[in-house]
Amino acid sequence: MDHDQTHVDELRKLPLFRDLDEQALVSLAARLVSLAIPGGSLLFSEGEAADAVYVVLSGAFVARKGAQRRVVGYISPGETVGEMALLSGKSRSASVVAVRDSEVLRFATADFEQLLTMHASAMAVLTRLAFQRLDLAMSQPRRRPSKALALLGPNIAGLEQEAHRFVEALARFQRVELLTEARCSQWRARDFQQLENAEALLLYLGAEGAWAQRCARQSDQVLFLARADAAEHSLPDYLGELEKDVRLLLLHEGPIRPGRARAWKHMTGLSMHHHVRHAEDWRRVARLLTGRGVALVLSGGGARGFAHLGVIQALREAGVEIDQVAGTSIGAVIAAGIALEWNDLELYTAYKRSFVDTNPLNDYTLPFVSLVAGRKAARLLRHEYGDRDIEDLPMPYFCVSSNLTRAESHVHSEGLLWRALRASIAIPGVLPPVFENGEVLVDGGVIDNLPVNLMRPRHFGPVIGVDVAGEQALSTNVDEAFLPTAWRMVWDHVTGRARRPGIVSILLRAGMVNSATTSSNNRMQSDLLVQPPVAEIELLNWGAFERAIEIGYRHTQKILENWSPNSNIG
Repeated sequence: MDHDQTHVDELRKLPLFRDLDEQALVSLAARLVSLAIPGGSLLFSEGEAADAVYVVLSGAFVARKGAQRRVVGYISPGETVGEMALLSGKSRSASVVAVRDSEVLRFATADFEQLLTMHASAMAVLTRLAFQRLDLAMSQPRRRPSKALALLGPNIAGLEQEAHRFVEALARFQRVELLTEARCSQWRARDFQQLENAEALLLYLGAEGAWAQRCARQSDQVLFLARADAAEHSLPDYLGELEKDVRLLLLHEGPIRPGRARAWKHMTGLSMHHHVRHAEDWRRVARLLTGRGVALVLSGGGARGFAHLGVIQALREAGVEIDQVAGTSIGAVIAAGIALEWNDLELYTAYKRSFVDTNPLNDYTLPFVSLVAGRKAARLLRHEYGDRDIEDLPMPYFCVSSNLTRAESHVHSEGLLWRALRASIAIPGVLPPVFENGEVLVDGGVIDNLPVNLMRPRHFGPVIGVDVAGEQALSTNVDEAFLPTAWRMVWDHVTGRARRPGIVSILLRAGMVNSATTSSNNRMQSDLLVQPPVAEIELLNWGAFERAIEIGYRHTQKILENWSPNSNIG
């Protein structure tokens, strides 16, 4: 079969050309150019003139925009790329890079314009695709579950053993093909594509040399495997050139060794890592990388945050496996306990001890910066979490504070855990800010009280958002523009005749008001939104501990009757 006939057969399978007759397909195929694009290579750059349109036959591409290289789209086999500039008459709106070895058909602009002029059906398909791409570019496209993974490491003997454990974890979800150099060193890109089309998850296994480089190019994600107690070393140069997600997998013999994750991340320059100690850790990694992992995002809300404990209990009882967590303020504190793999009793005991049995906000000081000194809150956090780094938590975790210097959210994903939490709960006016590198950090709820939007770029499976802030604002039964005498206020308080919110409640509520719009948008981004009815609980009523837990538990039980995390995969 000649190349032109091969192109005709390929075009006939694609929606864009499905309605073209044989003569049109033959004419079109004669003017096509077939190109092989190695993984990591640039197809075209943002701002270039549009001189061609491409049809992807195999492999995958990602479109990135602007100096921040924001992902605005993913291009899979059977899709076109480059048509937006052709339709608009403008230059390329984004850069497109191959994320694995790919094959494309190239249409010169004049040939493609002729196709659209002569065949209305092709124009209709292309226009519909363009509108879909435009909608995607205006939002944050969700990352697609990986179809091909590369497991790389320096020790092939140990690597093979770990690879089989990983295959066992992945095989719980779908058929897995383990691809080694001995099996497929002579394969072409479309040979791998055929396995993908058969709904198999591909796991490439490589140690060093040309085959390892090909494994990296062919995959959606690269996992660099290292033993935590070994001497750190840098990544191979070729990994730094790839336009894809590279993660560090740290193998531990026994418990996680403090500081090893930070040392390895510093040496490799990688931002994402996973700890692997046993089979359950491999299963967590498998869920996260295939889009089946569940992320949990917990909001701030003062004492209402104890409802999070009931939500967690109900989720666990329903068999929902939580694989990644984040939170703001009280939500950050409780999410840290989940990341430490505390069971329900450990969570209950730790937070009752720190919030109910003692008051973390009663070390009052001269109110030059805040009402309380913050020493007690810092001491309690350090007692519960020790001097461990966020990087040493068994589960991926981050918390959020508000950077008043920059007027933006600050994500804490590394460094001392207790210090990050201290920043995340620094209610303006109540607790002093955390001063760090010349910047002022306060409670995360000031800017973003439910950081689902910050979880999305880090996670492409279902996200559960739990919002306990409530909609009920502060209220009073008096009408006054200034306060009465101190004696009158004492009398009103004792008799209950006048209800005025206290200064701490006012400051706490004021600190959450500005994030209302952000929280509303984040609720809509949640695959499952849990909003326990806790508005009746005052923000600083630590004594409502048991009641808040029960409300969160019962409410979540009811919601989970009609929800499964598997319904959000795809």
